[in-house]
Amino acid sequence: GGDLLDLGMDFEIPTPLDLNPSATVTPQQFQQLWVSIDSGHVSRYSFPSTPSAQSIESCLSQVGVKLMATGAAGPGQRKSFFYCVPLGSEQVCMCEGVMDETSGVLTCHYKAGDDMTQNRLALTFRAALQSIGAQ
Repeated sequence: GGDLLDLGMDFEIPTPLDLNPSATVTPQQFQQLWVSIDSGHVSRYSFPSTPSAQSIESCLSQVGVKLMATGAAGPGQRKSFFYCVPLGSEQVCMCEGVMDETSGVLTCHYKAGDDMTQNRLALTFRAALQSIGAQ
């Protein structure tokens, strides 16, 4: 190939996932999968002003990421669990997001079956969160 980056192998550049908007996961399935997959990729996003839980959930749901549960996680902190399923796949991807409402920083812990999917999951979140001002 005449690629600039001809590494002599198939080098896949991660892209955001195309998600199945009608995928559903029960809380029991989510719990079982969450404890069975090692925590992987972590991203931190800062916002100029702390977004509401609704605006975060809404920008993620527009790309096919669904909220499993959310609630207070200590003073000034909100924890949310999200999941999604890529199109044409049965693989459930998960994320635990912790919003520090004082600093406006959202920390996301991603879980997926393999590294490439985790990277693509992180890119999916980043693209959605940037639409509401994440940096």
